Amino acid sequence: MASGHISRLLRDEGYGFILEDGESQEVEFHWTSVTAGRLDQLKVGQRVEFDKRPDHRDESKVRAINVRMSST
Repeated sequence: MASGHISRLLRDEGYGFILEDGESQEVEFHWTSVTAGRLDQLKVGQRVEFDKRPDHRDESKVRAINVRMSST
């Protein structure tokens, strides 16, 4: 499990980006990857936890899945 904060949200398009702790590259996520299923509950700067998997469009990149609000 990784952690970081929401760096950008593109609500109209249904996805956003997370800046993982200690990393300089953002990780993209789709609203269907939010465990509560509600992108509108997330805010820029909010701490989150997530899992990563290879991006199905480009295996050199990763996507965030199982995105959930951080308990810390």
